[in-house]
Amino acid sequence: MAAKPSELRLRVFSALILAALAFVEVWLGGWMFAVFVSLMAFIVFLEWTAIIGLNAFEGARIRAAVIMLLSLIVLVFFGTSAAGAVLIIFAALAHVSTKMTTRETANWTAAAVTYCGLAAIALVGLRDIENGIALLLLLFAIVWGTDIGAYFVGRRLGGPKLAPKISPGKTQSGAVGGLLIAMVCAVIVSGLTGVLSPMAAMIVAAIVSGISQAGDLFESYLKRRFAVKDSGSIIPGHGGMFDRVDGLMPAAIALFIIFKFF
Repeated sequence: MAAKPSELRLRVFSALILAALAFVEVWLGGWMFAVFVSLMAFIVFLEWTAIIGLNAFEGARIRAAVIMLLSLIVLVFFGTSAAGAVLIIFAALAHVSTKMTTRETANWTAAAVTYCGLAAIALVGLRDIENGIALLLLLFAIVWGTDIGAYFVGRRLGGPKLAPKISPGKTQSGAVGGLLIAMVCAVIVSGLTGVLSPMAAMIVAAIVSGISQAGDLFESYLKRRFAVKDSGSIIPGHGGMFDRVDGLMPAAIALFIIFKFF
């Protein structure tokens, strides 16, 4: 269903505020950016555990939240290598901490620690790589280009649904439009920063945009699986933090792997 004009204006305004804050933190870098990313990851973790049905004052959720905070503290003070080394241990601890509820809840909690932890490591890791500011600008351009292209092209052209059982509002035309706009944005940012050649920028954008859209669908699946409409209400017009960064998180992991290892 299309957003009303007033709702769209609210979404745009909130997105601009978030974008400005993100740019400032990227520019500052260092521990301030790490703390910013950690806060975002922790909010997403809390929303994730709320989606799967853990009560805010439930002992299992509190223990899991402490474990998630420990992993983020390691990231801030000891860097990405240390955080990556201990993340699997913290995920296992989170699984054990919720084992007394149900196996499914324990599995989803461990997945939350792993997913949020990896996304935080990737974002901080990208900033620490040479040309880190340019890489994060490239990431934002691809993800936001994907979101904007998918939204407006999908509304304009409509057509067959992309995944009707998971997210009835998304169309195949929107997915292709988001991919193409992301490639254009990546070429522009790469041209301005010199971080990639035009051809490389298009290839990277195609990969990262596809993964970003998969992340969006994953969050939709998670909410549908547990019959939840929005992950939260922290961001006016967007719902929760998870609703805003569902595509950014896996896209950051993908881009970090590409530049770190390839």
